[in-house]
Amino acid sequence: MTPETTTTQAVKMRRRIFPDRSARCAVCGSEFVQRRSWAQFCSDQCRKVYHKNMRVTGVDLSIRKDIADIKAKLDYLINLGGSK
Repeated sequence: MTPETTTTQAVKMRRRIFPDRSARCAVCGSEFVQRRSWAQFCSDQCRKVYHKNMRVTGVDLSIRKDIADIKAKLDYLINLGGSK
């Protein structure tokens, strides 16, 4: 069995076990596809910002998600009002 075959089989298995999932980034609130069920961030940059802020503020992740959701809703409402 070649390494290429093993890698291809592993990728196929992951696709069956973990279908594409949509989630919101805990920092910026943008939507991204989770590659792992515990993924919280859309990029390394957001992950680093989150951990830097956690050291300074100690804010819980659930509060961060709530803030990101509120920001996304406010942006939507502002854009909705501006389109009239």
